[in-house]
Amino acid sequence: EDGFVDEEENLEEGEVCVRAVKAFASSVDATIVDSAECSNKKRFLCAGALVRRPSLSSSSLKNKNDGDAIYDAWMADALLDEGGPNLQVQGATRILDDLLLHYLMHHHDNSNPGTSQIIESFVVQCGSPENEFTCASYQAAL
Repeated sequence: EDGFVDEEENLEEGEVCVRAVKAFASSVDATIVDSAECSNKKRFLCAGALVRRPSLSSSSLKNKNDGDAIYDAWMADALLDEGGPNLQVQGATRILDDLLLHYLMHHHDNSNPGTSQIIESFVVQCGSPENEFTCASYQAAL
């Protein structure tokens, strides 16, 4: 399902979606798939996107230097009629794992792999435990 993160509707000026994924469950196991490989036979659990945005210290919104960028891992849950919260948390955890792994493999500064830089430039955006659209994502981020 290409384009479920719409550039005009979902992103602010200067933001770039670098990865978008969804988690599905066919039975008791959650499976993560790229957005282009969605299957209608599986139950949708959670969606996530890794979005690059300029840091506050960046001088320009068009700055392409990853060292000056912040990466937001946005996550949102699907509403499930069946399957329960544990299955949904499992899907949200896989989304978060996928986004963090993608960030670590492709976007942090390999010349200076300090922990503080990695922590400062990767931000999880997952809502609150009271919201029905983000409760599982919130639990996965804990």
